[in-house]
Amino acid sequence: MPQKRKSQRQNTPKFKAGDVVKILRKAENFEDGWENDWVDGMNASVGHLGVVVEVSTDYLHNVVVYTGEKPNYGYPDFVLQHVDLKRRK
Repeated sequence: MPQKRKSQRQNTPKFKAGDVVKILRKAENFEDGWENDWVDGMNASVGHLGVVVEVSTDYLHNVVVYTGEKPNYGYPDFVLQHVDLKRRK
C-alpha cells in the first residue's frame, strides 16, 4: 500500500457513509489519480452492491465499501455508482 499523504489536488467526495453503491468494474492500480491499488480480493465484489463505510481523506478518490465480506476494501470512486434503493422497488 502506498505511503499516506495529503494530496494537493481537490478531493471532493462523491459519496458519504451509508450510501449504497454498485461496484461497476475493476480499476488499474493508481488509475486516474486513485491513490491506492487493486488487490485480488476485490474482484469478487465487481457487479455487486455495498455500503460506503468511509470516504478517505488520506487517499485521493478512495472510498471504503462494506460488501458483506471482510476486509472492507478501498475502491476508487470512479468505479462506484450510487444506487437509490427507493427507485429499485
